[in-house]
Amino acid sequence: MSKAGSDKTDEQKAIEKLQSRFDDLSHERTRIEARKEAAQKQLDELRERAKKQFGTDDVAELEKQLVEMKKQNQDKRSRYEASLDGIETKLKKIENQFETSDSDKVED
Repeated sequence: MSKAGSDKTDEQKAIEKLQSRFDDLSHERTRIEARKEAAQKQLDELRERAKKQFGTDDVAELEKQLVEMKKQNQDKRSRYEASLDGIETKLKKIENQFETSDSDKVED
């Protein structure tokens, strides 16, 4: 009988081990589902925000808008740089006029 009792104990241990694995996996599934739900909620919120801010939540359309925004920013930066170059040139011209004017006064 000890052999049969021993077999049953081994079988019970195996079942308990399997039950423990099942419980662990069940808890893991619950955690993953909660993370999935949170990620889906965040995605929904970001899509809504994109629709409000950019008029779409389509990734391809948003990428097109991004390319266009970058182009516009580059154009604005180039115009700003050209404007600063123009101001700098005018200031140097004025500075040179004053230097010439000052050197004429010194010679008098």
